[in-house]
This record gives sequence, C-alpha cells and structure tokens, in this order.
Amino acid sequence: MKKKIISSIIVASILLTSGCAEPKTPIYRETLKLNLVEPLDNVKRIDKTIIILKPEIKTLKTSKHQRMDFRSQILRMQANITGGSYNFNKAFVQSYGNILPNALKDDLSDILSNEGFIINDEYDSYDDIDFSLKKDAYLIIKPVIEISFPTVNVNKETTGDTLYETGILNTTGYIKLKLLEPLSKTQLSVKKINLSNFNINYNYASVRKIDSGYSHSSAFGIGTAIGKSIGSSLFGKNIKDNTETILIKALNKIENNVIIKIKPRLQKMNILSYEENILEIKSKKRY
Repeated sequence: MKKKIISSIIVASILLTSGCAEPKTPIYRETLKLNLVEPLDNVKRIDKTIIILKPEIKTLKTSKHQRMDFRSQILRMQANITGGSYNFNKAFVQSYGNILPNALKDDLSDILSNEGFIINDEYDSYDDIDFSLKKDAYLIIKPVIEISFPTVNVNKETTGDTLYETGILNTTGYIKLKLLEPLSKTQLSVKKINLSNFNINYNYASVRKIDSGYSHSSAFGIGTAIGKSIGSSLFGKNIKDNTETILIKALNKIENNVIIKIKPRLQKMNILSYEENILEIKSKKRY
C-alpha cells in the first residue's frame, strides 16, 4: 500500500496597508498540501451492500463558564482589542469543512471494500436513499465528526499594524460511526473514537494585520506592558505564519490515527456479526 505523501510549500507574501507611520512587516505564510485518501487492495467480494452516508460535521464550542486566571483575563481583553486569537475552528470550517468529511467517507469506503463488501456512497442523508435500496442493503454507516481546535499558552504582541501571536494548537472532539439497519433505521452499534486521546498538539505562529485605528498601547495600558514583556523575548522580525501548515498537519494526523483505530472495528467478521439481528429486524418491518 502506498504511503501518504505530504508536500510542503512555503509562500511568502507582503500585505501592505496605509495610514501607519511604522515600517510594514513582511508576513511569511507556510502551507501544506492535504492528502487523506488511502488506496484500495484487491479482495474477494461479498454479496452485501453497505451504504456510507456523508459525514455530519460539527465544531465544539468552548464553555462560557471556564475560569480564567488574571493573566488569561488580560490576554482575553487584549484579544478583544486586537480582534481575538487566531480562530482555527473558523479556518477549518472555511477551508477543510468539506475535505475532511469527504476524505473520511472515502477511507471508510476503502476499508470496507478491502473487506469485500459492495459499497454505495452516493447518498448524503438517509432520506435520499431509495426504498428499494433500503430493503436490499445490508447496512448503513452514518459518520459524525465533532471537532474543535482550542489554543493554549497564547502570547501576543503588536508592532504597528501587525499582530504577532504564538501558542499551542490542541485537538478535541470525537468521530462516531453509527451502524444502522437500512429499512428501519434501527441503530445496531455505535463506534466512537475520542480525538483527545491522540494528544495532537502543535506550536503555531500567527502573523496578521489589524485595524490601524486601534492601538492596544493606548486602549489598554496594562495589556501593552504584558504584551511587550512576553513579546520582547518571543517575537522577532520575519516570523513565519504557519497556521495553515499546523492545521493541515493536525488533520492528517487525526485522519491517520482514526483509520488505525477504526480498521479493526470494521473487519469482515465484526460486520457480519450483525447479520442475524439485521435479518430479524427486516422480517418484522411492515411496509
């Protein structure tokens, strides 16, 4: 089986704005190519059709009732002035909100095809499936992805119209596979993988332009003092923005770990173990 290949590209761009007396700082962005799909192996076919629906995707939200120490409160107030910390959840939804679900769907198709089953992955939802196919299909798999990318240990400093930010990206949430009897939609099993167990975290650096009409030094003096103290030792010129790189690395690692965990649960023996229950449910279903 071919190994996944991730190619890296470093793109340098200079974002220019007007109205600021200080010299403009070049922003360097580092990006990666997302590659999530596994190839197929040749196997003997089983005359049973499994329908794989398009994964439902959700993003977790941080609790509003989390307690913060004094330094965290200061950084939160600074964030409100400078536009907030880098939002990996928003970046994920905008750039990869469809790519990850489609890649997971492809991977599930590959795994079950490798086990010999006939795969139908043409449907987005249960209601889209034809009645005749519901009668004949062996199983429906409905994936659910609930994911979030919180950041911790966030430090910030502004220079002119440029905001520098460093921190650690974490991943939380789960991927859940619901196994359903196609005709009645009876849930036969749920296979859940906790993403927090993978301990996926990366150091990140964000460099972005902010509204020149706001100066955190004038708007919030104490925030400036803390920002400068941490900034003087952590930040320098030409820092590389690697937020996209880090997000893609996290997504690839999530997908790789999920596939490793899920493959044993989707082995032919395990999937065929539901046959007696499926036949019993179908025999009792009234049309």
